[in-house]
Amino acid sequence: WNFRIGFTPREGLVIYSVAYIDGSRGRRSVAHRLSFVEMVVPYGDPNDPHYRKNAFDAGEDGLGKNAHSLKK
Repeated sequence: WNFRIGFTPREGLVIYSVAYIDGSRGRRSVAHRLSFVEMVVPYGDPNDPHYRKNAFDAGEDGLGKNAHSLKK
C-alpha cells in the first residue's frame, strides 16, 4: 500500500493518493481522496434505552485537532 495523509481544520484526517502496490502489475490506484468527517462509536450499556446512544467522536472531539504524530 502507498498513500499520503494530511489534516484539515474542517474535515480532520484526509488520505490522498491511495494505491496498492501489486508485484506483477505495479502501482494500482484505489482512491484519489478520502476523508473521515464523522465516526460513530457505540459506547455504553447495551440495554434499553442506552443502546441507541452513540458518541460522534470526529464531530464532537475533532479528529484532526486531537490527532498526534506517530513519529518521535
